[in-house]
Amino acid sequence: MYKKKFYRALLVLFVLLINGCANLSSYTSGKPQNYEDLNQSNVDLLGDMPVPNGATILNDSSMMIGKGSGWIGKVYLAGLQTPNETYSFYLADFPKAGWTTLSATKSKTSILVFTKDQRTCTIELSDGSYFGPKTNISITSVPKAAPASTPAVTQKPE
Repeated sequence: MYKKKFYRALLVLFVLLINGCANLSSYTSGKPQNYEDLNQSNVDLLGDMPVPNGATILNDSSMMIGKGSGWIGKVYLAGLQTPNETYSFYLADFPKAGWTTLSATKSKTSILVFTKDQRTCTIELSDGSYFGPKTNISITSVPKAAPASTPAVTQKPE
């Protein structure tokens, strides 16, 4: 009786293992299923924002309005380099492309903030999954906020 239960449990475990291995096939190259290689047309979409070699856009998660140097929105990428390598890449290459570094915080989730002309760009980097990309990258591009004005002080009538 215990032998039957043992063999059934072993069979279920085997089926689950085979099913899990079949699902890993999309990660054999370190890229998730819903990616798009950064060919020239995708690089043109991001305009003057450098992208690490081998990074891929996650189309299902990203939202862009416009393209080139004027796009706004949030783009998610899967990076092949480690978070430390990706952090160093952005810290070195964004200024080379004319961006000014406003803030750079390196931690488990690193955040870099750059500005150029009338745009602000925030880059977030975090560890990727064990079988997927090494780094999860999100790039948010927004128009630079207008300077805040001081509200007029109204006097109470006496």
